[in-house]
This record gives sequence, C-alpha cells and structure tokens, in this order.
Amino acid sequence: MGSTGTSNEGKLPALPTQASRRIHCHQSAVRAARFNSDGMYCMTAGGDKTIKLWNPYTCRLLKTYTGHGGEVSDVRAGADNSQLGSGGADCLVMLWDVSTGQSVRRWRRHAGRVNAVQFASPFQRSESGLPSPILISAAVDGMVLVWDARARTPYPVQTMHEAKDSVSCVSFSRWQIITGSVDRCVRTYDIRRGEMTEDYVGYPVTSVSMTVDCQCILVGTQDSTLRLFDAFTGELLNKYLGHTNKTYRMDSVLMNHDAHVVSGSEELGLVFIWDFVRSNSSLLTLDHSPGGPAWGNLPLSGGAVSQLVVRAAESTNFLVHSLSAHPSQSRLLTSGGDFVWLWDAEPNASEGDDPNDDTR
Repeated sequence: MGSTGTSNEGKLPALPTQASRRIHCHQSAVRAARFNSDGMYCMTAGGDKTIKLWNPYTCRLLKTYTGHGGEVSDVRAGADNSQLGSGGADCLVMLWDVSTGQSVRRWRRHAGRVNAVQFASPFQRSESGLPSPILISAAVDGMVLVWDARARTPYPVQTMHEAKDSVSCVSFSRWQIITGSVDRCVRTYDIRRGEMTEDYVGYPVTSVSMTVDCQCILVGTQDSTLRLFDAFTGELLNKYLGHTNKTYRMDSVLMNHDAHVVSGSEELGLVFIWDFVRSNSSLLTLDHSPGGPAWGNLPLSGGAVSQLVVRAAESTNFLVHSLSAHPSQSRLLTSGGDFVWLWDAEPNASEGDDPNDDTR
C-alpha cells in the first residue's frame, strides 16, 4: 500500500494511505502543489515559469497561467477561489484572475527571489461588497511585504524587515502573520496591536503553520525536527522526529483538524505522518521512491510513466518537498520532481468524486 502503520491508526481519524492519482505536470519541476480553498482543485507552481490549475480527481489540466519571468516558487488560492497569488525567482508577486487566466496585479518590490506567498483571511470587504484580497509575500531579501489589490499603488501597504536573512515561509491566522527565516527565528506579527514577537529556535526555519484554534505553531527546522510551540507563551509542547531535513526547504502541514502532523523528507521519496499528541514515533510513511507503490498502475495525466522518467527521478535523489492538506477531508497532495500525487484515506476514495470542471 506504500505505507507502514501501527496499532494506533484505528483510534485516529482516517489517514491518507493510498496513492489514488498521479499527475505528470510537464513543468520541468513542481516547486509547490496546493489545494485551493475548498479542495476541489489544485495548483502547481513550475520551474518552467508557469502555474497550472488541475482537477486532481481526474488529472485534468484546466488552465495554464503565464507571466512570470522565472520559475514560480509558490502559489495560493484566495478564500473565494476567484484569484490566485504567486511569487517567483523573478522577484515578482502576482495576482491572477482564475477564470480568465490573466494577471490582475504585478508587484516588483522584492530585491530577490520570492520564497512564499499567503492570502490573509478573512477577506476585508470593500464598499462594493467585493472581496479585497490581501496578499503576503516573503523573500530572500529578508522582507515580508503585504499587498492590497485595491490600493492603486505599486507599493506594499505594510513592510516587515526584522529578519536578518532569507524569509523562507509565511503563514496567516486571524490577525497574525507568522514567518520563519534562515536566521533561525520565528516571528509573529499581531496586525491589530502592531506588535512583533521573536522566538529563536536555533536552526534555519523551513516551514510554519498554525493550528485551527490558533493556540499552537508548528515549526519545521533544518535539524530534522518539527517543533510544536504554544502560540502565546512560546513554550515547547512537542517534537516530531524521524524525517531528514538538513539542506532543503521542506513543507510540513497539519491535517485532519490537527489530528496529524505531516512532513516531507530528504530521504528518498518519503513523507512522514505523526499523531499530533503521541509524537514518539511516526504512524506511517508514504513511499514515493522510484519504482515503488506511488509509481504503480494509477490513473494519471499524460499516459504511462516511462522507465526513463523513473530512472531520472532516482538519479536525482528524488525528494518530496511540497505538501498540501485537504481543507476538510483526509486527503493529501504531495509533489516531487515533475509529479503530483493525491493520497486518499481509502483505495479508490476519489472514484466518482469529480468536481465541476469549470474554473468558476
């Protein structure tokens, strides 16, 4: 099945143990794979300067977005799924209309590669009643910039410049912006109070995310450790070990309403899943190694995977670095190389689940 489990599994919400779909994205390399806000579609950010919108349940490509001048590092969907935000190696932050495929705004105020983007929600509403998208970007220049699409200016509405090195990740929860940096700090910005708190974690930070109740922050660092901190006191509550992360940026996510913690790994094609509370060992691993279960007889785009592709993946120390948890179901997107996988809680769980294909 491509996973190894323990007796704890039956006591927990369902786990995504079955690779049910595989998409060959033809983007040179997938830098990020993300579910949209309701989980009906997903987006991939490519090394070929494109963004692609997919139906992951049918492996159907719905639309391709072009306009970046370099590889796209990250992409996110707004709360109502009508817009996408992206950032890339060309220092651009872009806002896209999902249905038309056209760029709505282009901002160039970063002095280096944009590593991560995130929409702020809930959306403020303008006098017209339309959503006002607030987009946050983080880059290698150490800057975190906040963009308001309503503002008729090329400048950000807010600038955070406390980081002393590249800001690798950003998350938003209620009125807080949480960032992680190569300078080994996690910073939390309270927008309402205009306050910033800084926590030194000792190692370069590769991922940050907040629990649903906003009580805890999950932090991934390049000492092969995930740490769970109390969001208010900074107290260390838990650690998750077993994966390898010493060199690359690696996503970690919370899923199943914070019942499980998931991380990629620099080991060949592995994704680790832990119980949120009982973290002493991982519950299971999802195996993406070339020639393994994730490369089996799956419905996929672009026909069968050739042995040449499998050998190429193997020769480049195949890494699964980008993850996205479904917002409400036990489903997980993983990506490595030029591929994206959809993992379900049960075999064929995606069968018959064919969301409407128009891009709204």
